[in-house]
Amino acid sequence: MNKFKYGMCLSDYQKNKEYMNLSKKRSLGKIPEPEHAKATAKIISKLYNKKFSLLDIGCQTGHFFRTFNRVFKKNIDYIGLDPYAIHTKQGEKIWKDNKNCFFKLGWVQKIPMKKKSVNITLCSNVLTHIPNIGPPIKEMIRVTKEFIILRTPVHYRSYRIQ
Repeated sequence: MNKFKYGMCLSDYQKNKEYMNLSKKRSLGKIPEPEHAKATAKIISKLYNKKFSLLDIGCQTGHFFRTFNRVFKKNIDYIGLDPYAIHTKQGEKIWKDNKNCFFKLGWVQKIPMKKKSVNITLCSNVLTHIPNIGPPIKEMIRVTKEFIILRTPVHYRSYRIQ
């Protein structure tokens, strides 16, 4: 596999247990929920009061789902997408008893889902690591029925982790 597939440095994420363990602690409630997860839930609650599906791109172990599950209960079908099995496998273990939480292994540049298959796509702090955001945005539009929520730092120049 190309070390810099889609612009990301695999060694920084693929085997990084420290990074995965931080997400795991958030998912398990051992550290507080991130404020941006709460803010995202607040935005979504203004859009939906019925059942909906959400794709979380760059989900890690599904730590946003902890917030979403608390806020939306059974009204959310959560699909977490991450390119690193170290994250998705841990997420599957953490959320194994939750019937509305699923994980997929894949890249935002080629989302392994059908056209218009989710109501909402969330992409938080992923695009900043990608040198060409055109293909990921096209993919998000392709799989999303209604809303795309992007959260990313905006710099005068994008950067990649190298």
